[in-house]
Amino acid sequence: MKRCKFFAAALALFLLLQGSALAADKDKTVTVTLPAFTVTLNDTPLDAAHSEYPPIVYRDITYIPMTYHASRFLHLKSNWYQTEPKGTLFVGYSEASEDKWIDTPASGRNASTVRAVIADYQIAVNTVDKGQFLDNSAEPYPLLNFRGVTYFPLTWRFAVEEFGWDYHFDTETGLTIRSTAQFRPELDDTLLASSSPSAALAQKAYFYSADRSEYVGCPYSNQSGATFVYCRSGEAAVTINASELFSDGEYLFTWQAGENGTAAPVLKDGVLTVSARRTDSAGQTTVTLKIDLRSKALLP
Repeated sequence: MKRCKFFAAALALFLLLQGSALAADKDKTVTVTLPAFTVTLNDTPLDAAHSEYPPIVYRDITYIPMTYHASRFLHLKSNWYQTEPKGTLFVGYSEASEDKWIDTPASGRNASTVRAVIADYQIAVNTVDKGQFLDNSAEPYPLLNFRGVTYFPLTWRFAVEEFGWDYHFDTETGLTIRSTAQFRPELDDTLLASSSPSAALAQKAYFYSADRSEYVGCPYSNQSGATFVYCRSGEAAVTINASELFSDGEYLFTWQAGENGTAAPVLKDGVLTVSARRTDSAGQTTVTLKIDLRSKALLP
């Protein structure tokens, strides 16, 4: 019996120490290296040896810095908001871009092996919905912070699915990334600076037509200055004030299928079909709406 108790205590101690080690592993510095191959962004090879913010490699994945100029060189915007508890970094598509790579030279030649920190602040990638923020602690290739700048891993998920870049690697030319203008919305990330309920009411979800030739940004509500944004490929976006379309009560628009038996929004030929919960002096009702976004009018 004593022998069993001894092994049970030893096992409990081992698990406790192992758990402590894993917890510490979540909030530690990690070893990264400079790439042994060429990294080329939009036909510009990066000077990893002499840049203050060089590309780095962690777990065999290349990481690049999201400095102000680097992000805009890649058709992105990277903005920091001093929110609680540790701040929020937004990185998302930008219609604007810079044509030239602007580098910051290092004070000396970079060591081939350096240390970086796993980012522990809030990270928003192509979203202003706090429920969709990145859980960096669960990422197989977490975002890193090196010399005070956030670094993104160039996995297929981020490079292709999130940012829409052309992505190629081979042993002769190294890693090549090319970014171009895309037909997609540029999110209003300034909403992240506000913690008021009105910011959530003005938040949008975006929907494309079946052929992806047009998209609409549908707000959560018609309150707090919320707007619809409509765009056809090759044309400028149009903004429509939600309160002008819906002035007979408060509307909460349904973004997902299944809410109160409703269908998901559908966009076709400039007409958005969307369900909403309307509240007025008579109470609450669920309604289906058709909005002609080109003429900025409700259809019967």
